[in-house]
Amino acid sequence: MKIVFALVVFAAVVFGLAYSIYSSEQTNHENPVAAFQLPENLVRPDSPIMEAAGSSTTLIEFLDPECESCAAFYPIVKEVLKEYSGKVRFVVRYMPYHRSSLMAIAATESAGLQGKYWEMQELLFLKAAEWGHRERPDPEIFKAYAGQLGLDITQFASDLQNPDWSKKAQRDMADGIELGVKGTPTLFVNQTQVRELSPDALRAALNHSLQATGAK
Repeated sequence: MKIVFALVVFAAVVFGLAYSIYSSEQTNHENPVAAFQLPENLVRPDSPIMEAAGSSTTLIEFLDPECESCAAFYPIVKEVLKEYSGKVRFVVRYMPYHRSSLMAIAATESAGLQGKYWEMQELLFLKAAEWGHRERPDPEIFKAYAGQLGLDITQFASDLQNPDWSKKAQRDMADGIELGVKGTPTLFVNQTQVRELSPDALRAALNHSLQATGAK
């Protein structure tokens, strides 16, 4: 009887260990952040990610959608990401400094729920002169942009009011401050800040990281 009981206990331990390993592998597979090996204040599990499967190089941008410098630098980031397509993943973090920043972030995140995160981000940068630098944010403008992107306006309007977006932005702001971010845009390649905002400096930082990790 004791032998049978010991075998049952042993089998339970083996099963538990196997399940633990399986669960860990599943989590790492389903959550790409687990493979980043970057500090949490740089990349959060819910950060918007333009994935490049298997890449060891991550470009992180702390941005404010209402920031004129971010809008001006956006085409450079877009072009560089195109050049390094498949080699570099891109992560967005928020630093809401302006009056309409939080609503713009909410608009981008709400569009993301309908699969149009990056399209909304680009549209907001392109249309910044229309919605930005107002006395108070105008939700109707963002709803109009959602219509231009073919989103469900009713769903978008509801999602736009989700308080989680503001909490996410404020958390990102706290992370940025902890990392020494003093303005936007601020970019990191993995854990190294790109000190000069120029296409050549950004490419040099990415090339250095890719070479260091043996990527081609």
